[in-house]
Amino acid sequence: MKHSKKLLLTVAMITGLGAMSAVMPAAAKMGGERSEHRMERNIERLTERLDLTEQQSAKISQLMTQHREANTRPSKTEIKEQMKAQRQQARDQLQALLSASEFDSAAAKQLLAQAREQRQAHIVGQIELKHGIYQLLNAEQQTKYLKMIGKQMKKMQHQGKRQGKHRGKHHEGYDAEH
Repeated sequence: MKHSKKLLLTVAMITGLGAMSAVMPAAAKMGGERSEHRMERNIERLTERLDLTEQQSAKISQLMTQHREANTRPSKTEIKEQMKAQRQQARDQLQALLSASEFDSAAAKQLLAQAREQRQAHIVGQIELKHGIYQLLNAEQQTKYLKMIGKQMKKMQHQGKRQGKHRGKHHEGYDAEH
C-alpha cells in the first residue's frame, strides 16, 4: 500500500509539474517590456563576462529574439486559464487512477510520459538557444561560457534540493516514516 501511495503521489507531482512547465515558459515571457529588459540584461551580462564583440552581442541578441518569438506568448489571462485547466485535468486523471477498482499501470505511465514530454520540449529549446550562443563564441569565450552554464546548473540543483527538503517537511500529509 505504501509503495502505491508513493507512486501515486509521484505521478501527481510530475503531472502537475509537467502541466505547469508547458505553460511556465510562456508565463516567463509575459510582459513585453519586462521580457525585453530581461533579455537586454542577459546580453549585457554575457558581453561583460565573456568580453563579446559588438558583432557577437548583436548576433546573440538576434538569436534570443528569434527564440522568444518562436515560443508564442499568450496573454496573462490566457496563461492563468491554461494553467487552471491543466491542473484540473491532472487532478481528474489522478482521481480516476485512484478511484479505479484496479490500478492501471499503463495509465500512470502515460501521465508520466506526457509530463516528461512537455518538460523535455521546453528544455530542448533552451539547449538549442545555448548551443547557438556557444557557436558564436571563440575558443576562450566558449570555455568561460561552459563554466558559466556549469555554475548555473549547480545553483539550480542546490535550489531544487532546498525546495524539496522544505516541501517534504511542511507538505500537508507528510509522513515522517518516509
